[in-house]
Amino acid sequence: MANSDQDFITNRQRKFQDTLSVVLGDWTRKNEFLDYFADSGFVYTDFDVNTTLTDKAGLEGFASGMADSGSDWTISTRSISGTKNEYDAGFKLAKEAPFLPGATVGTEAKLVGCPVTWWNEDGKIVRNHDYGKFVTGGSQVGERDHRG
Repeated sequence: MANSDQDFITNRQRKFQDTLSVVLGDWTRKNEFLDYFADSGFVYTDFDVNTTLTDKAGLEGFASGMADSGSDWTISTRSISGTKNEYDAGFKLAKEAPFLPGATVGTEAKLVGCPVTWWNEDGKIVRNHDYGKFVTGGSQVGERDHRG
């Protein structure tokens, strides 16, 4: 018997990842992504690039930079822990990017990661921690120690 709570969580996360995949390829649709977040009082932390944001303007700028840095974005959920909360994002580098030092334009890259996301009673994200690793050509990029 399936766990209805886990199904709900998995489906909600899949919809968010699907929206992000579309929006990264077509930034004119950015509000579809931004609408997932509470209007105020949220915290978005991306540990791979050492970024913490607390307002939609900052989140919009950060996500816009990611969208501009890549092309041919595809994001899919995957199951490592059995919950399908992990993701695999593939893209081609469209311009030099600080998060991929030494990679050249046209390099195919992946970001493999796991978000930990808190939602409020209105179905909006109030806290998101992204843990990920960029990979190009089978090599890990930007080794970081996240133990604090």
